[in-house]
Amino acid sequence: MAASELTTWVMVFDVTVVFDMAVLTLTLQAVARGRDLNRTLRRVCQTVAARSSAVGRRRRTRRRRKPRAPRPDADDAGPGLVFA
Repeated sequence: MAASELTTWVMVFDVTVVFDMAVLTLTLQAVARGRDLNRTLRRVCQTVAARSSAVGRRRRTRRRRKPRAPRPDADDAGPGLVFA
């Protein structure tokens, strides 16, 4: 007696509906994890930025090098390079 009613019930909740519900559940879990991960990454980036700005507040200037003294064996009076 209940076979026709049971068949109708199974047809209403087809396998695709169950599959859609599983995909929806996995998607919602991924979104929740993504939001949590996003918050964590944002917090870490803010912490790193705050620490780096505190350390590097003073701009570094370029070091000036003394010009090298010419080597004693350098001969600038010579003919230079000759290409044949």
